[in-house]
Amino acid sequence: MANKKRVFLAIIPPKKIISTIERSIIPLRVLPIRFLDEQMWHITIHFLGYVDKLNLKVLDKIAKRCVENTQTFKINASSVSWGPPDSAPRMIWLNLDVPKEYLDLALCFKTALKESQKTGKFPRFIAKKEQFGEKIYSHITLARFEQEDWGKVQHTFENLKLTMPELNTAFDVSAIYIMESRLSRQGAKYNKIGEYTIKMVHKP
Repeated sequence: MANKKRVFLAIIPPKKIISTIERSIIPLRVLPIRFLDEQMWHITIHFLGYVDKLNLKVLDKIAKRCVENTQTFKINASSVSWGPPDSAPRMIWLNLDVPKEYLDLALCFKTALKESQKTGKFPRFIAKKEQFGEKIYSHITLARFEQEDWGKVQHTFENLKLTMPELNTAFDVSAIYIMESRLSRQGAKYNKIGEYTIKMVHKP
């Protein structure tokens, strides 16, 4: 869409945890699936769709306000599994345990964006159903494959007696990003277009 960017709010894991994840999934790379480049790994807080320049300014103000009221927090990378749950697998996920601070931050964005709708801003805000439904599936997508290929993928996984790794490794979150997603035949490419540092340090 002309003059609009396809954007989402995200958390980028630090390089140290990316290296840990990378090592843990080496045995799975024999599977006939497409692993995402590690530079694409992220946690989506909210997907917002196509946003024009005016609404990007609104989003910038919302992000600053929500981050101002947030303390740094930890996310635990727990285990790798097929995704999504309760559906035919078509991805490999890194499952995450998120704290109350993350949920409060996501709710702050959701509330502020919905308030913006009332004033005619952000006419198209998309809240992820799994984010605020009965179940919360916070995750990083590591790999994708076509749903019709599941039988072949499963056969290879079982034939080679592979297992999904357990990590249980925590990492600190100290920034939130507005990301642009550009679609192409090779898949989406992501660019950071806004960075918001969390300045309040959590004190245990």
